[in-house]
Amino acid sequence: MVAVVPAQVSTVDVPLTERRGARRGRLDRHFRGRPARPDPGCRGQLQEAGSPWSTDHGHPGTPGPARWQDGHMPGESPVVTLSDGLVTLRPWSRDDAWFMAEANADPAIRRYNGSHDRQGHPTPPLSIPDAEAVIDQFALNWRAFAATGTPSGVAFAILDTRSGELVGCCGVDDWTKEDVAQFGYWIAPNARGRGCATRAAILLTRWLFDVGAARVFLTIVAGNEDSVAVARRAGFEYEGTMRAHGVWQGKRCDVMWFAALPLEWAMRRPDEETQRATRRRPCRR
Repeated sequence: MVAVVPAQVSTVDVPLTERRGARRGRLDRHFRGRPARPDPGCRGQLQEAGSPWSTDHGHPGTPGPARWQDGHMPGESPVVTLSDGLVTLRPWSRDDAWFMAEANADPAIRRYNGSHDRQGHPTPPLSIPDAEAVIDQFALNWRAFAATGTPSGVAFAILDTRSGELVGCCGVDDWTKEDVAQFGYWIAPNARGRGCATRAAILLTRWLFDVGAARVFLTIVAGNEDSVAVARRAGFEYEGTMRAHGVWQGKRCDVMWFAALPLEWAMRRPDEETQRATRRRPCRR
């Protein structure tokens, strides 16, 4: 990556157009104009309407253009904010470009999340203008999501809720026609080991199921044990290893596959390791 419910919808028995209509209905229910309230169950909340709920009236009896809950016009980026009280996910802002550029210079992020050429050699680190261009593309992807209900390419900045500190990124790498979502994440060096990635992965996974994903998966380069631990703590099941699937510095490398299904994931119970990781060292300094 630039870098994780009710009954599952069948991808065999239900035509694709009907599945998309069902997802659009779920989005409309999420996006209706109603005040956002803290969720004791740690469920991420959508903070802006995804379908118009109010109108401006320029002349008596003549409806004006429909607007979102906070006054934005349709076609502009919806504001989706997810939080569990310790970690908050929100769309990236151009004001965050310095953080993205700084984090992109980290060797681990360049290795596992950055752009590479065909032989696995990393591209140069992002400059601040480069990061602004990436963030602009994220904004376009959010607008496309508001129009289509498909969140492919949307990304969140991860923040420490209490301090407002930027700590990382997570986002949707792909959403297929069969409603299978892939996402990824990265955490800045000074914020690692605090449980931020695990909390962000859980928030994002729950949101993806809420907007209609039938399956969510992660791919992790073999040897990236910290990321593997995040996937397991976030409730993902290891499904296998794709041998020689990736390349780094001219050498082939294996890639591990982790996935979650909505009913299984909703019924999961955090193990002791997960509880220790997210409670002993909460996402704060």
